[in-house]
Amino acid sequence: MREYKLNTEAAKAAGLGSRIDATGPYVGRISAAVATVSTQKGSEGIEISFEAEDGRTADYMTIWTHNSDGKELPGFRMLNALMTCLKAREIKPSKGTVPDNRTGGTKEAFIYPALCQPIGLLLQRENYVNGKGVESFKFDIVLPFDPVSGMSAAEILERATEAVQVNKIAATLKDKAPRNKPAGGSPHASSGHPANGGGNAGLPDDDIPFNVYMPRRAAYVV
Repeated sequence: MREYKLNTEAAKAAGLGSRIDATGPYVGRISAAVATVSTQKGSEGIEISFEAEDGRTADYMTIWTHNSDGKELPGFRMLNALMTCLKAREIKPSKGTVPDNRTGGTKEAFIYPALCQPIGLLLQRENYVNGKGVESFKFDIVLPFDPVSGMSAAEILERATEAVQVNKIAATLKDKAPRNKPAGGSPHASSGHPANGGGNAGLPDDDIPFNVYMPRRAAYVV
């Protein structure tokens, strides 16, 4: 028979749900980054799945970057802030295989492997009532940050000496009040908050204080 030794980390995790359920900052890894297009308005974005260090997850967080006319949405700044914190100078889509929740199998999609790496995310819980009257919740990305230094994109680009922005915002952040969830994939404010300086695309190389990005292994099969 198996012998067991005490694992205190496993003990602390007992009773925790599999989903992140509270507003606040989390350190973990982006497990999936899938290109998506709104079925209603034709807006383009990237759907992010995140796994915290304790194994809890937050899925279906969409960063809407452009509308159907190609005009930049507020989420474009969020994406650039995320890229800054990931030290990614560019991201390119590639064909990959992702889970298909409708069938329980997999399906082909365009993914962004360069985004699938360690990151810190300040998340805000948004409560809602779905079309069947059932209460549920989802999460919006308020601010990405470097998982080691704790610095936001603005602090990285400004070469700050101390990370203060994430904790300052987190101290005043509250859950969003319940509301009716909009029908099917329509772009909204989710992950579209201004990134506080992280959305300045096209900066000269000398203005970006990090080395050239080296791709890491993606979470999905490419």
